[in-house]
Amino acid sequence: MSELKNTRRFAWYDFAAIALGGAILLYFLFTAPYSVGEPDEAAYYLLGHRVALGERLISDEWNLTQLGFLPTLPLYFLYTHFVGSSEGLVLAMRYVFLAADLAFYVYMYVKLRRYGLKGALASFFFCALFPQTFLGFSYCTISAAAVMAICLILFLSDNRINGPRLFLVGLLVAVAVMEDPFLLFLFLLWLVFVLLYALRRRAAKPFCAAFTFMLNGRAFVCLCAGIAVVFAGFMAFLLYNRAFEDLPTALPYLFSGSEYNLSNLLQLEKVKAAAVYAGPVFIIGLVLCLGAAIVICARKKYDPRVSAAVLLAACCMLAGSFVYAAVKTLRGVRFDDWAMFLQYHHFPLLLFSPVPFLLDPHRDAKRTAVLAVGLLYSVLMDIPSKSFLSIGGFIVRVPVLLQLWDLLRTLLRSPAGTFSLRPGAAVRAVKCGFALCLFVMLLWDLGYIAAEGVYKVPEKMFMHADQPLDRTLTSGVFKGLKTTASLERFYTQTLEDLDLIRQDPDCAVAVLESASFAYLYLDRPYAAYSSVYSGELERLSAYWKLPYTPDPDYVYVPYYNYFLFFRYSESTLQMLLSEALRYVEGDVIRGKAGYIIRVRSVL
Repeated sequence: MSELKNTRRFAWYDFAAIALGGAILLYFLFTAPYSVGEPDEAAYYLLGHRVALGERLISDEWNLTQLGFLPTLPLYFLYTHFVGSSEGLVLAMRYVFLAADLAFYVYMYVKLRRYGLKGALASFFFCALFPQTFLGFSYCTISAAAVMAICLILFLSDNRINGPRLFLVGLLVAVAVMEDPFLLFLFLLWLVFVLLYALRRRAAKPFCAAFTFMLNGRAFVCLCAGIAVVFAGFMAFLLYNRAFEDLPTALPYLFSGSEYNLSNLLQLEKVKAAAVYAGPVFIIGLVLCLGAAIVICARKKYDPRVSAAVLLAACCMLAGSFVYAAVKTLRGVRFDDWAMFLQYHHFPLLLFSPVPFLLDPHRDAKRTAVLAVGLLYSVLMDIPSKSFLSIGGFIVRVPVLLQLWDLLRTLLRSPAGTFSLRPGAAVRAVKCGFALCLFVMLLWDLGYIAAEGVYKVPEKMFMHADQPLDRTLTSGVFKGLKTTASLERFYTQTLEDLDLIRQDPDCAVAVLESASFAYLYLDRPYAAYSSVYSGELERLSAYWKLPYTPDPDYVYVPYYNYFLFFRYSESTLQMLLSEALRYVEGDVIRGKAGYIIRVRSVL
């Protein structure tokens, strides 16, 4: 808050910031209890549950994504310590996340306050967008907040960068890499620039003065000290947890079944699907505008009319893409359209985002760096995802919102300046295009926020249900959440099945589905290679055959895929049961929501 000392105590845009922050609070307070975000949401707290049962990370948990769950461990232990169980955990964590989101909004606005209303809007749209489908501490939200905080400290702060701040940046870098190991490449790129800077200084060659504070060797040591603190704590916890005891056995399975898959980088199907969703004509137009802007920047011939024409075309293409996607999505609440809306809504913006920077000869180097970090973050976050594309759009929005106004002022500068556009129809066209782009972009963001809260993607998208979310769950980890009558019935029937298993106090259980809430409700040891099951029975069989892992006493085969959202056909159910009985022998009980296998032996 020291950055407020050298500015006026209160200005008109502070009222706007307070109003926008209040809107976030009221909106999320109202929508927080609505919808069940299974299978992902409760999964972020499974690691704490597994550790609480005395089980080990890595050796018992063959899933590299467990690193992203580590920051939720203290939250799980604090909640269960005071409540005594995991009942109602998800709703409580939504409110905790909302408090953290509001705190980050205040921090972000303080850093961007000197930009006035632009800073307030940038803070609002980041903090309102990055929670995405549900309010939860996921690998996506934690890493996005960490990377945004790094950008605020290094590039968008008025204060001098000193040792303590660089130490804090190091802590944030370690957290971001923990959430998504592919962000390690971003840190390694930074290291390369530090080494290049050292070599160029020795050769007495100049380097970009705007970033010398980041490239100084001593500064980098302060940053690495922050990383070392997190790494040391992480290693100490793993040693305490005995995570490395059976590492040679677990290591091949850990990486072969990892969700962090480098091949996803080459999945051009994601790009094709995003282009179809956002309108191929508009996407091609954005690519052409981006190419023209790159040529203008490379040749350094900033003719105002040409630049204005490129900006106008890019703004129209972006606005048209958003309108096309919105009409396509709202035409009917269909699975395919809603899935694309959720997964690809950032894609057109990322193609557009470099254009206002490339066309501005007076662009701010540090603000441009925020854009570069956002784009790199998006690429590196897309690698492990099988579906999401341009997931870092909420970071990119910040520099774009700050830059658009400055570029317009540059284009309309008086003839005495170095880069001007004469009054007339061209000026009006540029102003109209700019206004259209900004208005549609902000309207698109507001529409996305509203759609996430009002339509509630999980029930609408997965169940194709127009039922209201008017039923409140009364037990289990989802206690307090409001959902549809159908999902309430499925959920209640599942808990009744699990109650049959809970009668055995010392049993080990494997659930053949991504059923995070089932493990939390059972509160029994995991007879599974991961708390997030990915349908690999052969891997599960290999886990059971190891001498240090427990044999399952019960195997639960649900009737539902994505636990509660898709009911299997009868033929598929019989196939799943037959597959499970290839690996275990036991008595089969037909429950209300799944088959319960009381295991006698592992085959």
